[in-house]
Amino acid sequence: VDPVTLSVDTTHAANAAYKMVRAELNLILQAEWNERRRLQKKGFLRRLMSFEVTPQYKTRFAMCIAYEDLMKVLLYWRKPDMVPYNIKVERFDRLQEALRMNAALTLSDFFRG
Repeated sequence: VDPVTLSVDTTHAANAAYKMVRAELNLILQAEWNERRRLQKKGFLRRLMSFEVTPQYKTRFAMCIAYEDLMKVLLYWRKPDMVPYNIKVERFDRLQEALRMNAALTLSDFFRG
């Protein structure tokens, strides 16, 4: 949304950026869920020690994403000129995963109707 005119940006670039943000946020959630599963497979004492660190599963997507993660991803995709070059280089592998997740989400949306 443009803050001056309050109009929604519906260009192809904006739609592509929205889909890539969605894909990367899904990757972040997937990594957190994998970490929780890994901790659950460990022994009782380790689970007890990590109980306070890992919150319970949340039911809504918006409640699962940390504010810092959301702001970083939005900065990476909406304002790439503000991201330092060394971070762009480090994110290359993550970009490949985000492209795969974007394709999976596109197929999922297609089959859902």
